[in-house]
Amino acid sequence: MKTIAQIAEEIGVSKQAIHQKIKKEPLSTDLRPFTSIDGNTLMIDVHGEELIRSVYSKERLFLISSTSSTNNIKDKLIETLQQQIDTLTDQNTELLKQLDSEREHSRQQSDRISDLAEKLAELTRNSQLLLKQEQDKNIRMLSDESTTENLENDTGENKKSFWDFWKKNKK
Repeated sequence: MKTIAQIAEEIGVSKQAIHQKIKKEPLSTDLRPFTSIDGNTLMIDVHGEELIRSVYSKERLFLISSTSSTNNIKDKLIETLQQQIDTLTDQNTELLKQLDSEREHSRQQSDRISDLAEKLAELTRNSQLLLKQEQDKNIRMLSDESTTENLENDTGENKKSFWDFWKKNKK
């Protein structure tokens, strides 16, 4: 006589799996004459053990036969997945090439923008220098004109005053 735990260990399944099997019909009814209770432990004799093993061996045969058809399905699925992976890899490679191309184009545009910005800054500086020179020139011209007018005014008045002075002294 063996316990469910011993049988489960020999078959390679859990105790719970065996408990679930022996609760279901027809195994439950077929197994009654081959079981006894010793304290709180269910004991199964050799004939009951053979019944339990036969249930699991039938399942294994079913699994083996379904496994071969499942393997064919798995092989086809693997082949399909591999094709999809290849397609995605090709698409990914193409997208990476496009990305590299876009990055290069962007770098070229950025370089061109930098060059144009430098030229604009240089033109702005030159424009400011020319404007400053023009302002300085205009200021000098205005200053020279003002000085010249003042000199003419001063000289004219001095002559007049001197002449007047001379006239007055002659009389």
